[in-house]
Amino acid sequence: MSASVATIPADQQQHREALGRAVSAWMRKNSWSQQTFHDWAKAAGTEGPWNSQISLLQRGRHDPKALFWAGMAAFNAAVAEQSFPPELNRSTKDRLVGSQPFLMDDGCPAKATDFFGMFVGEIPIPEAYGASSLPTYSEEDAVGITEMCRDAFRRIATDKMLTPKEAWDDLKPHCHGMTGTEITKFREVLAGWSAWNAAEVNALSVPDALGKPAQALERWGDTTLATSVRNA
Repeated sequence: MSASVATIPADQQQHREALGRAVSAWMRKNSWSQQTFHDWAKAAGTEGPWNSQISLLQRGRHDPKALFWAGMAAFNAAVAEQSFPPELNRSTKDRLVGSQPFLMDDGCPAKATDFFGMFVGEIPIPEAYGASSLPTYSEEDAVGITEMCRDAFRRIATDKMLTPKEAWDDLKPHCHGMTGTEITKFREVLAGWSAWNAAEVNALSVPDALGKPAQALERWGDTTLATSVRNA
């Protein structure tokens, strides 16, 4: 369960947000979504990390119990060892195979105590996941991402033989980790009524370089979008 940010001391809130950014950078490096963690946890039988927990963690709004950190460590160990439960669905396994664990500055995969230590500020965030690793998109990049998503939406809808309304209704359940406002804007962008600006694209890129809308389109269409804007 999340805690109200207003009740958390400012210095502790900064540590939580720093870990959220670091986890987002790690996810981006591996082209993961929040659902990647969720699918693994469900197959592994652990108490998380669930997609909603990862979403809150990324935004510095999660106040997790001990089992969350144990789940994060177990997931990280599975990635490091490249050992995944047989019940894991194929698409998630494909995303995890060859991916990299969250490494501390000494090169060792982070354990539960490492994640918690970063959460409370007793352990520094590894340089590899610091602020400099986050993407910064320009207005020109925002135009490219807008067009990429529109093109993908039209192509996938055509392949599925769906009208625009049917396609949106089919796509909407895949908008993981997006707020109601972000989902509304996503629909307007796909319809051609609006476009994303740089600030909106940077906010939406928190989970990974493709951003939440593009990830939703990939999940919906079971496809991979163009990579030209991933490392802008």
